[in-house]
Amino acid sequence: MFRHALKRSRVLVPASGFYEWVPVAGYRQPYFIWPVGGEALFGFGGLLKRWEGAEGPALTFAIRTSAANDLVQPIHDRMPVIVRSEDYAAWLDPGVTDAHLVRAPTGEYPAAAMEAYSVGRAVGNLRSQGPDLVEPIGRSWLHCGYTCPRMRNASPEGLAQVLENTGGPPGSRTQHQRIMSPLL
Repeated sequence: MFRHALKRSRVLVPASGFYEWVPVAGYRQPYFIWPVGGEALFGFGGLLKRWEGAEGPALTFAIRTSAANDLVQPIHDRMPVIVRSEDYAAWLDPGVTDAHLVRAPTGEYPAAAMEAYSVGRAVGNLRSQGPDLVEPIGRSWLHCGYTCPRMRNASPEGLAQVLENTGGPPGSRTQHQRIMSPLL
């Protein structure tokens, strides 16, 4: 459906970050992933498609995905394609139609340019809204996973085992403090 769009209708989707969930001890813990320092926006690589719907012309877009980088890999094997700011012009250039050249600006986004932290589970409720959805509930193992050698290769199963052994309600500040304090 988007094959032609990859050649001629590429867009950038601005985002302050994105969520991913990791299965942990019978529930899914959400994490917010954003640019280091939160000063900039991500530019997700998107594709735009114009089509005829029942009510007339319609536009649809999709965000491309790629293999996860080192920061995101512990919770999901895919992540949005994030175009680096210096590659925006190349991504948006409709004159570039060769598939290899189109994919070049969407190489792996550097893990060092991103941060991740756990957020409250309300983010999974469609009725929840507001800035508190991106408030951290504690230092996350993913953030530490990038900077702390002891957690760098932690798997979701390993995290689940740590959580089961630390107590505290799932996702609570107490639980995260108990998990992270030995690592800090």
